[in-house]
Amino acid sequence: MKIRGEIKTGRVWLDEKELDPKVSQAVVNHSPDGFSWGYAGSGPSQLALAILLEVTGDKETALSLYQQFKFEVVSKWPQEDIEREVDINSWLGDRGVTKASDKPLFAVLFKESMGSFHSMYWKLIHADNENEVRAWAEKYAETLYDEFDGLDEERQEWTYQDGDYALSIESVECTTKEAWMEQVFKESLVK
Repeated sequence: MKIRGEIKTGRVWLDEKELDPKVSQAVVNHSPDGFSWGYAGSGPSQLALAILLEVTGDKETALSLYQQFKFEVVSKWPQEDIEREVDINSWLGDRGVTKASDKPLFAVLFKESMGSFHSMYWKLIHADNENEVRAWAEKYAETLYDEFDGLDEERQEWTYQDGDYALSIESVECTTKEAWMEQVFKESLVK
């Protein structure tokens, strides 16, 4: 995977996708200031956690390995702008973690609601089956906002801040990366 980072801003991209520190900070907030690298401190801890959350899609796996990943990988990068290839899946495989890319790919359509405002977005996840996808979605929902209320069984959505915000799954589709990219391309032409 290609990792690129700007030391002054703390911005980091993993295969051209910018990592948002808020996602990992919702799990463990080591560094309110965000990401850093090149030493064994709080900023590198935040970055290591963010990378492993993104690559594995699994909170427990990321939590069990991110400190080791920080010491063995992130802390060894120079404290300057970086652009490098890192074989994270091999690193994970050496520690007994199955590469996510060995599992089927699912596209999950989420609907986020705040009052009468709704937005829809997709997340891609590698999983063995739809039940595993839904378990991942539950963990994802828990990390989004501080005021997580839980699953509203009747409406089949996760609620936040006493129901002011809601998140639901609109669809789950098993796909391939190529089919997914073709679908996204066709949809962008229609709009």
